[in-house]
Amino acid sequence: IFKNLDKNCPFRELAPGRVKVTSLNGTFTSQNINSHPGIFSALIFRGILFNTEALRELDHSGFFPSLAAWKTFEASHRHKGKTYLVDKLAYGRTNARSTKNADQFWDASKYLHAKLSEPSISFLSIRSYISDTRMSDKKPMFPTFGPLVAYLLAVDLVYAGRLPHPTVHKLATVVSKLGKGAAKAIVKMGL
Repeated sequence: IFKNLDKNCPFRELAPGRVKVTSLNGTFTSQNINSHPGIFSALIFRGILFNTEALRELDHSGFFPSLAAWKTFEASHRHKGKTYLVDKLAYGRTNARSTKNADQFWDASKYLHAKLSEPSISFLSIRSYISDTRMSDKKPMFPTFGPLVAYLLAVDLVYAGRLPHPTVHKLATVVSKLGKGAAKAIVKMGL
């Protein structure tokens, strides 16, 4: 567990990355997550910075008020190597995680921010929107956000108060279908 708390901490809110992005002025504070830059920063957290030395070591909340702010941050740390800013295996095998996705995240965050403002949003609809939405060229709107990472971001948005809580039944269905960490832990415990 202690070798990698971002990946292995049983209480995700105590993991170093989550502590940073939920800290004062962090991505998931209400003043930030309720804005377009806050949604952009949430995509940067889950899609690029999760489980990186950059997020663990630097005195930075993970909130980027603009694409230019992200690019300045990236440029100032690029010399430390590619793995400093991106853990390509953050959620298992690589799925094209790259700092190059930031431009697409900026554009996509506008749409996600608007979607989150719709009156009938739900946990499942947002998770599906993030993992399944394609652009006109058939490329994912949210590169690297498959079912697991979309689920994790949706949970982040629930914790931040930007998305309504799912029912236990709906959450259990998603966890079962994902067949990842939470489902494996339940099976290991014999539940």
